[in-house]
Amino acid sequence: MGGKLGKEKGKGKKGPGSKAQSKEEKSPQQNLKAPKASNKSLVCAWHFLCLCIYAAIHWYDYKLVSECPNLERFFPGAYAFGGRWKYLTAITMNLMLVYYCLAFFNDLFTNFTSFVSWFFTTTIWPLAWVVTIFFWVLYAMDRQLIYPKVMDEYFPVAINMCWHVVLFPVVLLEVAIVQHRYPSHLVSAITLFLIGGSYTIWTIVVYNNTGRWTYGFMRGFNYLGFCAFSLISSFVSILFYYIGRFLSGLRWG
Repeated sequence: MGGKLGKEKGKGKKGPGSKAQSKEEKSPQQNLKAPKASNKSLVCAWHFLCLCIYAAIHWYDYKLVSECPNLERFFPGAYAFGGRWKYLTAITMNLMLVYYCLAFFNDLFTNFTSFVSWFFTTTIWPLAWVVTIFFWVLYAMDRQLIYPKVMDEYFPVAINMCWHVVLFPVVLLEVAIVQHRYPSHLVSAITLFLIGGSYTIWTIVVYNNTGRWTYGFMRGFNYLGFCAFSLISSFVSILFYYIGRFLSGLRWG
């Protein structure tokens, strides 16, 4: 009887060795770093700031353009079919305003986080890169192809910076401040090709109605040449998308 009690007591007690062993077993889990998370207050403040910035840019842009005595001189075909909606910069600037409206309200009510992340990662980020990099590459080659010098007579440098520079640091800071959930590779690729295809079709519709391509550097294009350029641009936008995905992974793990 005594032997049995002794054995039971021995089983119930844990020596120093067993404690050390349990610590060793737990240590791998304890060493795992918790995933980083965005600071909600900072994110909300950032989205509100960007919303104010883009609202101000749109107001200034609208005021400047509405007061322009002869807009056709600066934007050939500006009053023709499609208006300013045929320019990728104008489309992107409006999408930026829409995005920061949605993002700010999502911060307050958290109703559509997945949609906001999808919208930014597959639309806003690639378009911001395409507009900024394509513009400045063409500008460096021959500014007459993309932003004729005559435009400097009326449009100040500040508005050009808002159109073609501010986009880039804003989306970079967005990735640094906000942790976005990336959709699957298939969903991302489909979205990017749909965006590229939609703008290609829209540009062809504009050309059929006006008889001129949207941008000066397209003047020598036929339909096949333009479609080839659009396809290459779509693949470039996919590259930009994966750069964003890589940077987000570096920042948030």
